[in-house]
Amino acid sequence: MDQGIKSGKLRAIAVGSSERLPQYPDVPTVAESGVPGFVAVSWFGLWAPAATPREVVIKINADVQKVFADAEFKEKFLGPSLLGVIGGSPDQFADYIKAEAAKWSKLIKEANLKVN
Repeated sequence: MDQGIKSGKLRAIAVGSSERLPQYPDVPTVAESGVPGFVAVSWFGLWAPAATPREVVIKINADVQKVFADAEFKEKFLGPSLLGVIGGSPDQFADYIKAEAAKWSKLIKEANLKVN
């Protein structure tokens, strides 16, 4: 997508994140474009078995946060993929997942969406 936008083959009209993308500061968010409160982003995470010792989870999280903070990684991997980092602790990630599940569950119920 990034190459399509840069080449002019695609025109970005809005982004679903809560803030504009640094790569495209002139592209507004959906909220700025007339749908207040709209935020819909793809996200990825790492999980471990429930019995994983807490200190191992903390160590993995610290290592991942270190990679995400690396400027070269951001420039070469995250930037072209239009990915951002939602950093934080394992507990913050768990809270984020719960909030996302609640938000989308409510929307699915209110819209009476069904899987066929």
